[in-house]
Amino acid sequence: TSIIGKNLTDFVDNKQMDFISKEIKNRAAGKSGDYELYIIRANDNKRRIIHVKAIPEIKKGTHIETIAIIRDVTEEKEAEQKLIASEENYRSLFDNNPIMLWEEDYSEIKNLLDKKKREISGDFKEYIKTNEDFTEECNQHYHLIKINTETLTTLKAPSKEYITEHPYKFFTDSSFAMFKEILFAFSKNEKSFHKEVELKNYLGEPIYIYLKLFVLDNYKRVIIAMTDRSEEHTSELQSH
Repeated sequence: TSIIGKNLTDFVDNKQMDFISKEIKNRAAGKSGDYELYIIRANDNKRRIIHVKAIPEIKKGTHIETIAIIRDVTEEKEAEQKLIASEENYRSLFDNNPIMLWEEDYSEIKNLLDKKKREISGDFKEYIKTNEDFTEECNQHYHLIKINTETLTTLKAPSKEYITEHPYKFFTDSSFAMFKEILFAFSKNEKSFHKEVELKNYLGEPIYIYLKLFVLDNYKRVIIAMTDRSEEHTSELQSH
């Protein structure tokens, strides 16, 4: 009740007065408003963010009153800012990481796996291993979302876009075999996977990596972390 009879301008600072004045003129001209304001809450003097939807009532060409729907959106805005900050931090850490990182989307593949598993009564691991048509169907629904700079360097590709658009050009027979293992792991709702596997760079040269996979957001985001172990692999071969 402490705000009854008061004007919105009683709760805003001087920096916003010009904006408020323009909005008042717009209401007088019959124009609706949809905007956000910083206010000082009357009961505790805390700064809040409100969303205002203002609808003027015009009779015979004269502005009679304004109906305003006001909603406190402070928590929503703070959550948005935290999300933006965390996403920016994530992007920076992702791109500048010294190991290869890929972000993939397996959500469509996961749906295919769940559907097929309900249809197959036998050994599902053997089904994935021997059914090339199903594996290819899963391949068609594989999406590489983004990669980091280290991936571009290690794979010696002309651009990040080239890798995200043609990821299979860097796969080998062992890579495709591993893909089937990942499919089976996901069919069991597993959220992590690791394995040593061979890739190849843009020049066709073999790269031996240690791969770790982590599932986020219900398979919508799958993070692949890959450590280049080519030098260690070469040393091991030479020692034998």
